[in-house]
Amino acid sequence: AEWFGVDDITDENFEAVGRKLNENNRPGFYREALGKKCNVERVIVCAPDWHGYDDDLLRVIVRLPTLNSREQLDYYEKFIGRPMRTPKQVLKALEKFISDAIEGGVVGFKTAAVEIGPYDRTAVQRLLTRIIHGGALTAAEQPYMNRFIHELTLRVIRGTGKVVAVHCGVWEDFRTQYVMNF
Repeated sequence: AEWFGVDDITDENFEAVGRKLNENNRPGFYREALGKKCNVERVIVCAPDWHGYDDDLLRVIVRLPTLNSREQLDYYEKFIGRPMRTPKQVLKALEKFISDAIEGGVVGFKTAAVEIGPYDRTAVQRLLTRIIHGGALTAAEQPYMNRFIHELTLRVIRGTGKVVAVHCGVWEDFRTQYVMNF
């Protein structure tokens, strides 16, 4: 009853508690709520980038990039500050992304379970060219491009000592994923 007048969050009160949480969401709120009231020492936050998490309570685990559309390409080129127009440039940009993330204090990286296997650099370049010219990848092509990005990124992360958390079962059904990813 100390917080928001409830002893437990139930089906009947969760909406009211949620509104009160939103009303009280301000800098320092998580430190107070989780750190002081619940005695939580660390919280892993999955985020697209590592900026704005200066509190030592909140530790960031960054999602690995995907590249399926011009919007994503533009976002990552701007965010990373490097062109990503060829497979070689994509590798250099991913190396910088990972280096910058580690310097920014991330504790690890997060990805989804994706099938890993061979890819054809010529086919990847064709897909990149389509994205550069404003085209989007089809649902069938996205896993192929993501396999390329995923493999490059994991190669770079391997030498950093950082953890890679694999999210499975929500975005994709883990029972149908390639078992070697786990």
